[in-house]
Amino acid sequence: MQLWMAIAFCAAGSALAVAGLLPFLRRLATRRWRRATGTVVSCDVTWSDGVGLAGDAVEIVRMGALSVAYDYAVDGTTHRGTRVGLSDPKRRHAKECEALAARLAPGAKVDVFHDPRDPARAVLDRSAGWIGFVFVPLGLLTLAAGVALLVL
Repeated sequence: MQLWMAIAFCAAGSALAVAGLLPFLRRLATRRWRRATGTVVSCDVTWSDGVGLAGDAVEIVRMGALSVAYDYAVDGTTHRGTRVGLSDPKRRHAKECEALAARLAPGAKVDVFHDPRDPARAVLDRSAGWIGFVFVPLGLLTLAAGVALLVL
C-alpha cells in the first residue's frame, strides 16, 4: 500500500511541478519575440456569476469573459491578434476585467509581442502569472513526500 501511495505522490508532485513550470517556460520562449505597436479594434466583456473567495468565505462573485481583437503590422503585413496573455483565462474577476477593458478600449494603442518566426502568433502580455508560484512549490513538496514514502 505504501508503495502505491509513494508512486501516486511522486506522479502528482511531478505533474504539479511541470504544470507550474510551463508558464515560466512560455515566458522564456517569448523573450525574443519582437514588439510592434498595435491598435485595439474591439473589446467586449460578457458578465456572469462565478465562485470566488472573499477573505475566508466563499461567495458568488461577478466574473467577466474578455474578448479582444487588435491589429498590428509586421514587415508590411497586417495581422489580427486576439490573445491578451500567454495563458488567457476564460473568465476573470470583475475588477481585473474592468481594468483590462478600460485599457483595451477600441482605438487604444498597445504593445504587441509577436513571434518573429510566425508573426501571426502574438500576445499583449508576456508575464508568467501567479500559477507557477503556487504549483511549483506544491509539486516539489508532494514529490518530496512521495520520495520520503519510498525511502521509509
